[in-house]
Parts: sequence; structure tokens; C-alpha cells
Amino acid sequence: MDWSILTPILLATAAAFVWAIRLWIKATIERGVETKFSTEIEALKSDLRLKETSIAALQNNVLSGRANRQAMLEKRKIEAIDEIWAATLRLARFNMAALAAQTLKLDEIAEAAPKNPGLRDMIKVMSGGDLMKELAEVGGESERPFLSLKAWALFSAYKTTLMFFYLRMHMIATGLEGTNNLLKNDSLLNMVRTALPGYESYLEQYGLNGVPFLVDNLRDALLESLRASLDSSEADHENAAQTAKLLKLVEDVNKANNQSLSAQVSLSRGV
Repeated sequence: MDWSILTPILLATAAAFVWAIRLWIKATIERGVETKFSTEIEALKSDLRLKETSIAALQNNVLSGRANRQAMLEKRKIEAIDEIWAATLRLARFNMAALAAQTLKLDEIAEAAPKNPGLRDMIKVMSGGDLMKELAEVGGESERPFLSLKAWALFSAYKTTLMFFYLRMHMIATGLEGTNNLLKNDSLLNMVRTALPGYESYLEQYGLNGVPFLVDNLRDALLESLRASLDSSEADHENAAQTAKLLKLVEDVNKANNQSLSAQVSLSRGV
């Protein structure tokens, strides 16, 4: 055997075999790395998709919850408007005193009533009778958080005005002396002037005697405000300073009315 010929052939074959082995090992390693990398990439993509789904679900839940709360709030506002108007209609029974005050000279009647039982009986009938217990049935207080400030202020002003004239007639009907001094309340005039700014000159001319003629105007202003409350864009433009002033005047009138009522009780007991 001629090794001088075979040796180069064997070396060439061995070199080719080694080269083939190296290529196979390289390819095998690359495939393994590629497979592992692809698996990791897919796992990462799957994890990202899962997180995106979770985030989307959370966002949808938040938005859905917010939408539900907003819908419930709007529904409650509508219910409040409905209830406050129902309370306004229940107050109509107290309107008889304001209507009577349009035609009667209450100052003169208050002076004559203590010595005239027939006059006192007439005043009692014209005022609607004893309605103090029915006042608690008017309601509306629980609706305040769901109304615009302006609507609540106008409702309070309307109610307070009716109560003022009812209390005045009620006190006259009791026959007590000095009732004119108990309800001389400038705050009422200022309250109505603030609630109905378009009637300032009218009130300047007629004063407290002109207020009974504006009771229906107060109710109409309340109705207009309730309608505006259904449109939040209109309700947001209400005059906050004017409303705050009106609420303060309502509080002042109610405080004076309560003091007058307490004074009446004391006088009736001879205190």
C-alpha cells in the first residue's frame, strides 16, 4: 500500500469530516438558542397580552362604575326635583294667608282683633285654620344635597314667605296684644328683593305690603330654576354670590319667625 498517496486523501477526508461536525454542532446550537429565544419571546408576548387584557378589563370596570354612579346621581337629581316640586304644591295650603294679606290691612286688624272675637274667627278662617302640624308634612329637606343651590334657595324663600304671612295671621287670630311688633321683619323684604331682582323698584314703592302679591312670582322663579337644573350646563352658571346672600336672608327670616313664635307662646302663657 502506497501511504504517500493515501495519507493526503485520509487527511483531506478527516478535515472534511471535522468541518462537517463543526457545522452540525454550530447548527444544532443555533437551533437550540433560536428555539429557546422564540419560546421566551412567545412567553413574554403572552404575558404582555394577559396584562393588557387585565388593564383593559380594569379600565372598563372603572369607566363602567363611574358611568353607573353618574347615571344613579342623575336619576336621584330628577327624583329630588320631582319631590321638591311636590313639596311646593303641598305648601299651597298656606297660600290663603298671603292671599288674604293682599286685601286686608293687617296692621289695623291686629290692633282691633284682641277686642273683637268675630274678627279673630274670620282671620282664622282666612288664614286656612290651624296648619302648624301640617307644616311638618311639607317635606323637601332631604332633597337639598341633590338640588342646585339656587333651586334650594328659591324653595326656601317661597316657603319662608308663606310662613311669614301665615304666622302673622295666626298670631292675629289668637287675639294677643302687640302682634304688629312681633313680625316687623325687614329681612323678609330684603329676601324677596334678592330672590326677585326684577321687582326691586316695585318693592321700593310698596314695601312689605307688596310682598303678598309676589308669592306666585317666587313659585314661578323656583319652577324656572328646577327646569334649569335638568340642564347641568345652565345650573353651573348660577350666581353663587347672589344665592349665598339669599340663603343667608332666608335664615334670618326663619330665625325672626321662630323668635316671634316663641314670644307669642310666652305672651299666651302670661310670661
